Amino acid sequence: MQGNAKKVIEESITSLESCVDSLQESLNFVKNQNKKETLEQAIHSLNDACEQLSQRFDPRNGIQ
Repeated sequence: MQGNAKKVIEESITSLESCVDSLQESLNFVKNQNKKETLEQAIHSLNDACEQLSQRFDPRNGIQ
């Protein structure tokens, strides 16, 4: 069971990282400053989520 949870968490982190990459790429095309700030906030939030998942579910510590 724990192995399955680890796999799902790792896949989730990979998916979040892919979203961040897409949003960062979108920043190159957005001219409106408010929209840029919204994208930057979303990127920051997704990076925070990745970091929290990585720390909380660190394989060296086991699934918590």
